[in-house]
Amino acid sequence: MDGCPIPIDFVAAELGLVIEYDGWYWHKEKFDSDTRKSRLLEELGWTIVRIRERGSRQERLPVLDVPFIECGPNESAHVVAERICVLLRSLVPTAFKEIGDAYSALPDK
Repeated sequence: MDGCPIPIDFVAAELGLVIEYDGWYWHKEKFDSDTRKSRLLEELGWTIVRIRERGSRQERLPVLDVPFIECGPNESAHVVAERICVLLRSLVPTAFKEIGDAYSALPDK
């Protein structure tokens, strides 16, 4: 995001959406800073979605007060992507209608 003083993983500016990927190793001790970052972005008008990774022994990151999905370190990227799309469609239904239509048309899911 141009001019933003904090790093952001993914921005869909036209949707007002920020997606943050929180890998377990790097975020296991960052609950406070992750919370501050989410609150700041929300105050600026952004919708925040977090992808929270579990550790290799299924350790969980603390839950933040924003929409999120949780994924395992060895979970299929296809399964994670599908769950992300479901969450995004629930937050911005009209923007993701085409994704749902295209996915429904696939022969093998």
